[in-house]
Amino acid sequence: MLMLAPIAGGADASQGPGAAAAQQGAEALKAGDSAAASAAFARAAQLEPREPEHWIKLGLARAQLKQWDEAVAAYERALSLDPAARTYNNLANIYFRRGNYDKAAAIYGQALALDPDYLLARFHRGWCLRQLQRAPEAEEAFRLCLEGRPQSDRERATQVDCRFGLGSMRHRAGDYEASARAMEQVLAVHPAHPEARYYLGIAYRQLGRHDEARRQLEIHAQAMRSRHRDPYIEKPPDE
Repeated sequence: MLMLAPIAGGADASQGPGAAAAQQGAEALKAGDSAAASAAFARAAQLEPREPEHWIKLGLARAQLKQWDEAVAAYERALSLDPAARTYNNLANIYFRRGNYDKAAAIYGQALALDPDYLLARFHRGWCLRQLQRAPEAEEAFRLCLEGRPQSDRERATQVDCRFGLGSMRHRAGDYEASARAMEQVLAVHPAHPEARYYLGIAYRQLGRHDEARRQLEIHAQAMRSRHRDPYIEKPPDE
């Protein structure tokens, strides 16, 4: 399950006339009140229209409200002031959520043109290409993600997601040995990953490893039943 969470951006603007409104918006975001955050960041952006951070946060709040067109407009305004890779990533996330994978992949590409080592954008672009059935490009994107050097726990989690993405592509291609290896690696660091457990079971079955396959699929079935009591939540790679 792929979950996208936008990057909030850099340091908050704290000195200008929009600082108080921006602070209110930040507090509202932290409290989970996206509507109040949107209103506050809109005020901040009106007071300081050339401060990209206000537009980024306004885009974040509007995206949380599923006000997609308004979020796009806010991110595009931020990009006109400061074409930052993470803002491109946020904008692409909107198109991804709306199912416009071609557009999303192109914008993730713009993020990578600015920051080729941006692991989150590599992963997201790979997932778009997977959705578009562009398998060789998707696998290459996932491999590039895995070759990167993660700088945070978030990026290390993203590489696990890339490993899963690559393993699922190998599964689709009928390369069950490679798929099984990838899913074993995912489960070594993320034992509660139900999709990886399922793929591993199916790969083992295809390889004739029936006892191991049965065991993996039993674990998967137990996990799916327990989700009603203790839901599995996959950590977004960019949160």
